[in-house]
Amino acid sequence: MKSLLNTGIGWQRIIVALLGIVFSLVALELGLRFGGLLFISFQENSNRISLSKKSTYRILCLGESTTARQYPSFLEEALNQRNIGVRFSVIDKGVIAATTADILKRLEENLATSRPDMVIVMMGFNDRRILYYKDIPEADTALFRYCKTYKLMRLLFTRLFKKSDNSVVYDREYEGVPAGSEIIHRNQIEFFEKEKLYRRAIELDPKNSKPYIRLGQLYQNSGQLAEAEVLLKKAIEFDPQNSEPYIRLGQLYLKGGQLAEAEVLLKKAIELDPKNSKPYIRLGQLYQNSGQLAEAEVLLKKAIELDPQNSDTYIKFGQFLQNIGQPSAAEVLYKKAIELDPEREGDITELADFYWQQGKLLQAEESLRRVITKNPQNDLAYRILERLYRKTNRVGLAEAVKNKRDDLRSDEYKTITVNNFLRLKAILDKKRVRLVCVQYPMRSVKPLKRIFEGENGIVFVDNEQLFKDSVDGGNYYEYFIDTFAGDFGHCTAKGNRMLAENIANTILQEVFGREKRTVSIKR
Repeated sequence: MKSLLNTGIGWQRIIVALLGIVFSLVALELGLRFGGLLFISFQENSNRISLSKKSTYRILCLGESTTARQYPSFLEEALNQRNIGVRFSVIDKGVIAATTADILKRLEENLATSRPDMVIVMMGFNDRRILYYKDIPEADTALFRYCKTYKLMRLLFTRLFKKSDNSVVYDREYEGVPAGSEIIHRNQIEFFEKEKLYRRAIELDPKNSKPYIRLGQLYQNSGQLAEAEVLLKKAIEFDPQNSEPYIRLGQLYLKGGQLAEAEVLLKKAIELDPKNSKPYIRLGQLYQNSGQLAEAEVLLKKAIELDPQNSDTYIKFGQFLQNIGQPSAAEVLYKKAIELDPEREGDITELADFYWQQGKLLQAEESLRRVITKNPQNDLAYRILERLYRKTNRVGLAEAVKNKRDDLRSDEYKTITVNNFLRLKAILDKKRVRLVCVQYPMRSVKPLKRIFEGENGIVFVDNEQLFKDSVDGGNYYEYFIDTFAGDFGHCTAKGNRMLAENIANTILQEVFGREKRTVSIKR
């Protein structure tokens, strides 16, 4: 009898456990879907505010991930700051991973709900480069596309248990791909899946500081600084003895120029965790920026002492020494960083840039070739190498590198993209809505103009030289959060603001006859 009873209890426990697993998976699936809805709700809330404004000139923005919650909010601000006697409302209808066909399908509905005076499009990239999950054979199955929990688990398995570079392939054509299939850039996948997970973790345990920190870091890296600040302050509130949110918030304030606030937070982090090298590095950078060089040097040396295996520490100290006129010592530190972590392309590029500035062009060339050997798709390395060859009058080599870059990314559009652009223009013409075509940052506007040869009334926005000059004069990651397109990526807040100001400038000049202003973004 006891044996039967024990067996019955055992089965009950197994059933309860299985039900618990099922309910947990259902809850996770709902949480992941809720995160996506939350992103859309933020976007639509902004649109409702714009649509509620009366007597405004309405602009509808269409595109993919480089549009959705990216430049449109900055565009409305940039247009209205000029005070030309017209008030503008900007509606953001960008859709993550959308192709031109997807945008055309939604066009009539978007025109009906928004009733725009002007439509801005920045689209076409996804037609040429539809990105699939590498090393996941079932990525095109319905289970992978539509069950977010399964997709997440499959991605985690691939990341954790398989040696995969998570790179993407570009050899599938657009034609024949099922409409609505979830094909998203790797960086976007990581961002949105992480965002959903962290928000779900906050719901389940709202006083746990860790998901606030991780979500804050995610937003900080993507340029959503206001959201990051709120989350990191929450983390400090719930866990005031944890140094990490102090470091993160201090770094955020440091980048934003709020040096006094950053100093207080970083000193608190050191007080809480004196053996953590990170706050020493950040505080050293702060003192370097404010001219307190002796204090900066002490802190950076301390960071190396605490964590002698961290290559980033050597890079930061090398930059400091380079800036104060000690290039030989800086070179030693850059080389040490590469020795510690030879796989980091960024460190090798940093050394190449150092050699370039020192006039050691052969060494710079060698470093860039090492980057290309490690990653033949590194467009930035090709671009710098081409510039180096032109500087040294090796025109043949410069052209060869340029041709290689052109092979990696063609500027020409596929037939389906051309047709969809022309269809969009025809629909807008019937409704007497002005069309503005925006070219992606770093890309030539000429192929876009060739699509519309013989067509009139289109405004083209050229972002090529503006972004190239800005990137050459600063840090690539000041303007982009990733490199998904090779020579450009999703913009930071600074990049989106610059993009928006250039679009506003072009519209105000070509449509409203206003004087063109120089686009200038403060560093």
